[in-house]
Amino acid sequence: MNDLTPTSSRLSLKLDTELRRMHNEWFFKWHFIGEREAVEIDRFDGGVIRYGGIQYSGSSQVVFWDTISRYLRQKIEELFELLEEEIQRHPIPVRVRTLDQAGPLIATFAKSIRNAAIEKDQVLRGSGFEKPAPMDQGRWQTSLEPVIIRRIDALKDIYCAQQQTRGNLNMGFQATVLKIMIASPGDVVPERVMIREIIHEWNAIHADKRQIVLLPVGWETHSYPEMGQRAQAIINKQILADADVLIAAFWTKLGTPTGSSASGTAEEISEHIAAGKPALIYFSAAPVKLDEVDHAQYAALSDFKKDVMQKGLIEQYESLADFKEKLTRQLNSVIYSLHLKDQGSLLEPQQAGQPEVPALSPSAQELLLEASKDKSGVITFSQYLGGVQISTNGRDLVGSSSDKREIARWRDAIQELEDFGYIEDRGGKGRVYFMTHSGYATSDDLTER
Repeated sequence: MNDLTPTSSRLSLKLDTELRRMHNEWFFKWHFIGEREAVEIDRFDGGVIRYGGIQYSGSSQVVFWDTISRYLRQKIEELFELLEEEIQRHPIPVRVRTLDQAGPLIATFAKSIRNAAIEKDQVLRGSGFEKPAPMDQGRWQTSLEPVIIRRIDALKDIYCAQQQTRGNLNMGFQATVLKIMIASPGDVVPERVMIREIIHEWNAIHADKRQIVLLPVGWETHSYPEMGQRAQAIINKQILADADVLIAAFWTKLGTPTGSSASGTAEEISEHIAAGKPALIYFSAAPVKLDEVDHAQYAALSDFKKDVMQKGLIEQYESLADFKEKLTRQLNSVIYSLHLKDQGSLLEPQQAGQPEVPALSPSAQELLLEASKDKSGVITFSQYLGGVQISTNGRDLVGSSSDKREIARWRDAIQELEDFGYIEDRGGKGRVYFMTHSGYATSDDLTER
């Protein structure tokens, strides 16, 4: 790749060095698991795999694929965190060039790791004279090229597309920045990646319209060396104190005690709630192999979960897709509530003799007026293999469009009406919404205007 920016050049060198390291160290060590003397292989979660005198099959093969999948998820997250921090130091044209170059570099690196894993698995399963058919048992959901390019596009929307040109003038927009603290122990790396993806997607869709930008923050990217206090107390001062929203995710671990709390994540949640700020706490309900977890950590997490359930509402999720669906919807509600609180009132200037009507977005107004004409006052939301349908009064608002922005626009309108109390989800499943009395009253006021 010619004419790399300094950031892209450093990234390219870093990836080449890392790929060689993985080939020469991690992948190479798997050839020795059959030797009498045990070999130690990095597990990429703070522990090591110790194998000796065993054959590569069954559980060892599962461990191989689980570990390399974990490695790639973590590495890509690390690369994006570094990239996001680095591009903010440069002017917008350099940011754009850097991101255009970084996407293919990261995608190529990820593909090389996947190919190396497939080839090594093939060799290890072979007899030494011939190779069996190649197999791919990795969990690569967050490391596929389309996902990487979407994350690059999201960074462009946040850091490169906030300035537009009109004539010879540079036109931008002022925005409120809300810091989103990501809190978790070390066993939920896919969730941490997903949280950042959801935040970037939110910015891409809503930042310009709502003049709000969400900034993901965490100790690994936003803390700096400081002495004189406990490590967690320093993190609380440097990062948590300025965070507007906290998102926490748990699976099998609670984390390391801080000297003041059961874990760093637990302390962050406690401090954040004590400051009167919203905390979204999620617990994974994914299956757990009890013989592979730290039982003390699992017990501590169970006690913590019971404790927080006494103090408020938590959320559980069955899969990463379920986590994304729930967090996307619930984060939108929280951001909207914060926006209402910050604005004090979203009432438009009242003209003489006119009732006060909240400043609903054009899409929300259109949806409310259409629903008020529906015989049952119902809005339905349906997802199926071919796409999404949002309907009321015999009209499918999405139509044949499969554009994600168009779908997000109408989902946002539903959320807006629900936040204002103009519609209600009586079933609690996000599928059927009913007009409320205030919803009908507001639609009448809008019609009069």
